[in-house]
Amino acid sequence: MRIEVDKFNSVIFGLKMGNVVDCPETIKAEDVRDMILNAKSNGFQHLNAKVSADKKEAVNILLQNGFKLVDTQLMYQINVRISEERWPDNLIFRNYRKDDCVQIADIAREAYTLDQFHSDKELPSYLC
Repeated sequence: MRIEVDKFNSVIFGLKMGNVVDCPETIKAEDVRDMILNAKSNGFQHLNAKVSADKKEAVNILLQNGFKLVDTQLMYQINVRISEERWPDNLIFRNYRKDDCVQIADIAREAYTLDQFHSDKELPSYLC
């Protein structure tokens, strides 16, 4: 278990933010406490840990040590062959074009309201 600096979000939020990576299948409360102390001594002000929902023990240990559950992600994968063919009638696959950027940004602005940052009450919502 280690912490990587989240440069992108550190700039956005004006905080030294870190992502906890390589979280093992089984973690110990003392390891989490040591990691938090190390993070504090290295100037981190916000930590983010992504843990699979099937690692319930790890989730509970993180919660017991001050982490908050702020997001749950659900995914559904459609197995399709990506091409410019239509599948089904109302869905078209094609390569990205530069003129797509504005529309993608608009979709993101509307879609990301239930994400980990908006759900984190410690972060100002206008920056999320």
